Amino acid sequence: MAEERAKGKQRKQPADPPENHWNPFTRPDPDMRARKRSRFLREIMTSRIFIVTGLCILGTVIVSGYTLYRTSIPSEGKPYERLTVEEAQSYMSFEENFVIADVRPEKDYLAGHIQDARSLPYNQIVENAEDLLPDMGQMIYVYGASSEESCRAAQKLSDMGYTNIAEIGDYDSWIMESSITETEGFLQNRIDDI
Repeated sequence: MAEERAKGKQRKQPADPPENHWNPFTRPDPDMRARKRSRFLREIMTSRIFIVTGLCILGTVIVSGYTLYRTSIPSEGKPYERLTVEEAQSYMSFEENFVIADVRPEKDYLAGHIQDARSLPYNQIVENAEDLLPDMGQMIYVYGASSEESCRAAQKLSDMGYTNIAEIGDYDSWIMESSITETEGFLQNRIDDI
């Protein structure tokens, strides 16, 4: 029993001091500060890289989500989407299978139109839509002489059963935004030839 008491009273050996513990009887390691500083800088740079990468991914997800939201949901109360010139140009730069419908009178179309646009005068939509726009699910961008005319045309196409319609304003807005037109492109080529 006395032995058990003696064992219980034995002192526990102290643990080795931590690496960064200051001991007055030893010389400090001159490289330790440099190692700590470089480890600290590595940790900061690694965390900054993760933060920047995370923010880039988050930004991409937000922009992509907003773009999908804008293209999949029609404007409030309308069966078609209303887009600004900038939005329409942005969407057209990514899409491949779309049609641009010019609903102005034929003489206005011949005077100048958006590049690759098809003439579909408003008063002939019902008669000519099936020939010029055979795919009811294809993306159709509609513009006219005024926003009201293009909205009426987009509504008429929607009533005929077309599902992916975007009203993109009037021709003058496109000219003001410096979008190249077929007539301007033709004239520019002719000037370059001279």
